[in-house]
Amino acid sequence: MDSRITTEKKATVIIFAVTSLFIVFCILYAERFLPHTKVVIEGTGHVFDISEKTPREAAEDINTELSGMKFILSGRGLETEFTGEDIELKADIYDELSEFFRENRYNLLLPFTEPRIIEGEVTVSSDKVAGLSERLYENTELTEPEDAVISGHIPEKGYELIPEKEGNAVEPDVFREFVELRTKELKGRIALTDDVFKSPEIRSDSEELVQRLDRMMLMAGKDLVIRTDGGERIISSEELDSWIIKDQGEPYFDSRLVASKSEALIAEYAEYSEPAVDPEGKLVLDADSFRSGFAAALETETHIYDLPLKRVHIDYDPSLGPLYVDISLEKQRVRLFSEGQLILESPCVTGNVRRGDATPPGTFKINYKQRNRILRGEKLPDGSYSYESPVSFWMPFNGGIGLHDATWRGSFGGEIYRNSGSHGCINMPYEKAKELYEKVDAGTVVHVY
Repeated sequence: MDSRITTEKKATVIIFAVTSLFIVFCILYAERFLPHTKVVIEGTGHVFDISEKTPREAAEDINTELSGMKFILSGRGLETEFTGEDIELKADIYDELSEFFRENRYNLLLPFTEPRIIEGEVTVSSDKVAGLSERLYENTELTEPEDAVISGHIPEKGYELIPEKEGNAVEPDVFREFVELRTKELKGRIALTDDVFKSPEIRSDSEELVQRLDRMMLMAGKDLVIRTDGGERIISSEELDSWIIKDQGEPYFDSRLVASKSEALIAEYAEYSEPAVDPEGKLVLDADSFRSGFAAALETETHIYDLPLKRVHIDYDPSLGPLYVDISLEKQRVRLFSEGQLILESPCVTGNVRRGDATPPGTFKINYKQRNRILRGEKLPDGSYSYESPVSFWMPFNGGIGLHDATWRGSFGGEIYRNSGSHGCINMPYEKAKELYEKVDAGTVVHVY
């Protein structure tokens, strides 16, 4: 009997003790989280210990911890440190903690589980974060990115591609958004990624840049060699480079400089002829072919240009132009040369030497052409003229001296001009004068010698 009473008393004491403890526990943690309660704000990996704190105290302590949190920002040789306070790092989490507390007030298993993830908004000051970019360069020089470019001309090499340089300048908006995101994740060490930095606009693998390099190498990557039978003439790649327009899109040769150089070379080679002249004529520079061929040679990979020559009449003088009239006073002969070829030849009668009317030598140009003209001498007192000669083809080139037909003559050439020559004009057979008239024009050169 006594044993049973004793047992009941013990049970009563235990129940009372447990009840008392529970009551005390409920009183102590009526407004506080249980010991060893930990939480993680959603989107972060940082654990906050909120043991034995009210929701208000927990929210305040979390923000205090956020304010003191240290961060290291680094990338491309840059590094700076800052705290949560520097960027006004905060968490709006009181309401979420209160709700979490109500749902788990007496959950005795809570301290023995993994930290609970709760919702909550982590914020920073965008302006403060943006200002961190200036701190990056306090101990390191800011370097802007540089585009890949083609070098200037390099003797005996041409050009080369100079790679882009990345630099360490950040893109302000991208930097701000990136750092905001990482700090809100509460990551202590923040490594800046490449996309945060400004990038070169043109890189070495740019198809346009590579094509531009290829073109410039084609244009002035090597010397231009002009070959003749007598040797070679070299136009250096440096000189070729000076002819290139490079700042207006795709590089191209300055046509004015090329044309000027072409004409200078034509003048230089104007006297070129082969050492041995054969009866068929001589070789001279083909100026028209040279003009077009020289410009084309600048765009070839070989940069070798064979001087264009053509075989011309042995008496052809290229300095007089592509078309000119050749009058020999000694041989009493009129010839017409076109592009180095003799296309007309005729005997003639020039000015009367004995009478003092000899045709003066020199180089002239035809003033104009006229059909059916009457050539008159000095006017006499009676109103008549010293002579009147109707001609069908009149081509004056030196004042009143010109080329024309002379149907009143029965023969031409020889020694006629010495005693029975003209008043200074060049008399020609009708058919030859007609043919010449049809092939020349005002401005055609007339060379008398």
